[in-house]
Amino acid sequence: MTVPRVGNNEVQCPHCGVAAESGPRCSHCGMLLKKRAGRKRVRIAVLLFTVLLLCILQFCAAQREPSLISCGDINPLMNFQVVRVEGTLETPARKLANGTMLYTVNDGTGMLAVFSSEMPAGSFPKVGSRVAAVGNLSVGVGNQIRMQARSVELLEAPPIENYISEFHLSEITTDLLDVQMTVFGTVSRVWKPEPGSRAPHRIILEDPSGTLEVVHWLKDPPEVAEGDALQINGRVTQYNGKLQLKVWKADAIRPVVEDAGPSQWVSIGDITPEMEGRWVIAEGMLGEPRSIPGGVIYPFADKTGTILALFWDKRISGEERDALDEGVRIRLEGEVVLYNGVLELVPRDVGGFRPLD
Repeated sequence: MTVPRVGNNEVQCPHCGVAAESGPRCSHCGMLLKKRAGRKRVRIAVLLFTVLLLCILQFCAAQREPSLISCGDINPLMNFQVVRVEGTLETPARKLANGTMLYTVNDGTGMLAVFSSEMPAGSFPKVGSRVAAVGNLSVGVGNQIRMQARSVELLEAPPIENYISEFHLSEITTDLLDVQMTVFGTVSRVWKPEPGSRAPHRIILEDPSGTLEVVHWLKDPPEVAEGDALQINGRVTQYNGKLQLKVWKADAIRPVVEDAGPSQWVSIGDITPEMEGRWVIAEGMLGEPRSIPGGVIYPFADKTGTILALFWDKRISGEERDALDEGVRIRLEGEVVLYNGVLELVPRDVGGFRPLD
């Protein structure tokens, strides 16, 4: 029951009916008085209720699935907008030097660099994996658009026969036993079993890093000769302590066609002007950088030679540029470019290089 007010500092006691000073008890009869809620308390209650309601609305909005958008429809005016994209990975997901995961998502309309602070469960998604990413868009140097992901979900892994090895032949170890992969190299030796023998055909494949033995029991194997450049799909096995790549189908052994298919491993000294326009993979060390309008050029060298590596600001993300410095060893996948008579290697848009140290 509320206590009726009589004056500014007086209330009427509901027990004795006498006007008494405002307080916890009646100054005449001593009975306990109930104070009427003041306007200030009402205002505070309304304010708290409003804040709580806004928090609930914000939480509901955050839980709501953002709209799916095509990569080709993303533009700089969408800075900070939360969206969802779905597509396949152009390059394997990889961890950058600062601990961030990088995904290069292509949905057929365009490509988007997606960065995530969370590590994927299990192994990193491979080339061709279909993923969904939700996060905030941001615009960087040269209107370069990327996403800072809240979540990246693997929707579908590529067929195992489509897995493409990121490794040099020398990097294939017992850790990769039973892994199905595609490797590239040049034939250095070939052995054919005697008629009626149960021994396998053997091919020694080599690249700038080392060699790997390929074995098969195909009845009608493709013709292979020393010096042939091959693309071979098989499963990593081990026999008598020696690693092998075992092949089961004839179409798993294919000749490499110039200017077609995946990039090929090369030594830097083997890159020539005749290779202009081809995509290659090389490893080496960066030299002293030189700034040019819109990018940075580094000498890129291995034991066989030196070439210029050109990193355009619009192509390379800030997180990736942080890993570039003189003396850093990297693996670079790029296009051979001949500019004013000088050979250059220009990496792919996103994920075109990886620090090795």
